[in-house]
Amino acid sequence: MFQFTLLLFVYLHFAYAQGDVLVYLCSQFCGRPVTCSAPLLALLPTLLAALALRAVRRLLAPRRIAKTIASVSVAWFSAAVPSLPFASLRWQCGLLAAALLMVWAGWQIDRYYQRRHGPARSPWQKFLPRALQLLLLLLYIGLGTAVPDTVHYELRTAAALRSPQPERAYRVGEVELAATPRLFALRSFLLATTQPRGLGDHLFQQPIPPGGSGLLLLPTDRRQALILPPDSLTRLLGLAPQPAESPISYLRRCAEAATRGQSCERPPQLPVDYYLCGLLLDRQLDQFAAEVTRYYPQSVRQSRLPRYYAQALVWYARVRTHPTVIYRDAAIEANLRDYLDLSRTLSPGPQRVNLLRRSYGETYWWWYEYGSSGTAQQP
Repeated sequence: MFQFTLLLFVYLHFAYAQGDVLVYLCSQFCGRPVTCSAPLLALLPTLLAALALRAVRRLLAPRRIAKTIASVSVAWFSAAVPSLPFASLRWQCGLLAAALLMVWAGWQIDRYYQRRHGPARSPWQKFLPRALQLLLLLLYIGLGTAVPDTVHYELRTAAALRSPQPERAYRVGEVELAATPRLFALRSFLLATTQPRGLGDHLFQQPIPPGGSGLLLLPTDRRQALILPPDSLTRLLGLAPQPAESPISYLRRCAEAATRGQSCERPPQLPVDYYLCGLLLDRQLDQFAAEVTRYYPQSVRQSRLPRYYAQALVWYARVRTHPTVIYRDAAIEANLRDYLDLSRTLSPGPQRVNLLRRSYGETYWWWYEYGSSGTAQQP
């Protein structure tokens, strides 16, 4: 029963808690993105764990400590394997040291019950030390696996983006405030490709890590290539970045190439969307006002811009002495007045920032004034 419970936990650990990591490890082994069922793939490490359990027990039989060493070996395998791409050597050494400590603790528990009750122990006296050892092993597996939550969000978001229902991707970790540049880029890719009004309606609703327009671009490292290749985005933008080209220059080039020879009022949305949002992230308000008027002149005149483009223009008219664009939206202007009134009643400092964030954290003006270090908690 002890072995069955341990192996069942190992299977659930690999299939569900670390299923995304297991698929990523398989992709690393194959050298390309792999799409497979994590519950099915988890059968392989569970089988290896069962074989290791049996082999160690046979190798060390008839020593009483054989069962303890075998079960701790399985626990160490279950925690160390998912941690391989993400844990430092120091962590892996600590994990091994903790496993040796678990063997010593299991041996001491066995000796204590043997010395106190002798061979003629009741079923309860036999069950209690095994249950205690099992509990320690399960805690060791759960706490010893060194995969940050943000890595899980990245892997699961990328997997959902590759699936037939990419809308599921944004539900991954949506209530968490932690975000990495990779996770932000993946979520922005989702919003730009699935929302009717694109990034301009949703960009600042999500946690934003420190950085500017470069946050919109998918990283080009090996991990990105194995979960969602960077050319997934560059194909949609229409051009590949050039060496030493800044992110905003690259996005400008993509927007200009996509709209060349076409009506400016109805351009291909995604390249222009990325360029305008890049200007907002870089706080280039004057350039943004000029470009949004260039690409969406009729929408500016008729006050039909996406949410954050409209907020940025209203804020631009407020902070510039001689604005070149005046955008009218009564609801947005009233919201900005409320924000400024509340801001004037609060003393400068962290409390002011947090109180304003509570009510206006998803507005462009709050991000413009206080979001220089990002709005996401650092993982």
